[in-house]
Amino acid sequence: MKGRPVHRAFRPATLLLLLAACSAPPPPAPAGVPVYVVRGEIVQPPSTVVAGTQVLVRHEAIDDFVDATGKVVGMDAMVMPFEVATTLVPRGLAVGDKVEVRFSMDWKEPRLRVERIERLPVGTALEFRAARAAGK
Repeated sequence: MKGRPVHRAFRPATLLLLLAACSAPPPPAPAGVPVYVVRGEIVQPPSTVVAGTQVLVRHEAIDDFVDATGKVVGMDAMVMPFEVATTLVPRGLAVGDKVEVRFSMDWKEPRLRVERIERLPVGTALEFRAARAAGK
């Protein structure tokens, strides 16, 4: 079967294209979808997963976080996994590094989209507290 080796030769190239597509930055949030910027520290450095990279971040409270009904409920400080495109993760992130994460939460899909992760200066002070939202 002469055609078979040619078919196999295309598999690695196809896999590389798929991996590249998975690591491309996500498009910006659609209009009307809330965007949040939160600071935190790395609890678990980036680890590769099927669709990109997962980073575990202990983040500060998000006072203006909106739930699926549109009500401002806030989000307490917590440890949370963020799945991100590999192109968005700063190189060399380690446990304890301070970061700022910009993400959107689209409740229609539902989908959390990380748009940016940036390293913060080493001495950045963080405050891990309960959210101060209306109704809390």
